[in-house]
Amino acid sequence: MEARAKWGEENADHLTEYRKRYYAENAEEILAKWRAWHGENKEHLKEKKAERYMENREANLLYAAQYREENPEKVKAASAKWRDENPEKVKAGWDEWYEKNGKARDALRRSTPRGRVDDAMGNGIYHAIRGRKAGRRWESLVGYSLDDLMAHLERLFQPGMTWENYGQWHIDHKTPKAAFNYTAPEHIDFKRCWALSNLQPLWAEDNIRKHARLEKPFQPSLPIAG
Repeated sequence: MEARAKWGEENADHLTEYRKRYYAENAEEILAKWRAWHGENKEHLKEKKAERYMENREANLLYAAQYREENPEKVKAASAKWRDENPEKVKAGWDEWYEKNGKARDALRRSTPRGRVDDAMGNGIYHAIRGRKAGRRWESLVGYSLDDLMAHLERLFQPGMTWENYGQWHIDHKTPKAAFNYTAPEHIDFKRCWALSNLQPLWAEDNIRKHARLEKPFQPSLPIAG
């Protein structure tokens, strides 16, 4: 063994060239064997990789942080690529996070009138534009704040309406949402539909009875191409 090792050291360049030539001539066979071996030892390799990571956890975390700081565009592109290629894993990850963190947070938020109004607006707009909020706050899409909305609604309260009995009354669109023609928050009809001037508090029974009925003539925008 010693003689073989010595020969290898003395003929390093020769060995390197031989290995390159051998790989070039047998690449498909070598790769096929490697894939087969990797498939048979996948779990073992994952365990060894996890062990090596934990043995050098602090150094690995430091390296990862430095890499993210020095290569933000590469990290962003790689993350986007992984999300595009693994939609089921992304959804599963969000579902797991929401179960552990989001559900209790949202329940607490909805325990207040302010939280319920915020939630109603966010969900209403999300469904109205078919999920195209792209993570944006509803306030940034409509051009007014939750405080602006609540002050506007409170000025229009009918006798008996309070924030504590929100749910017995609804946030109503004077001109119903169905009358407008939009699919994105950039469309003019979206702004008209969700403008403060088109919103009012209305008792639930009256709102259900009204449904999508127009109470005065209304002209939507021109049809949207595509």
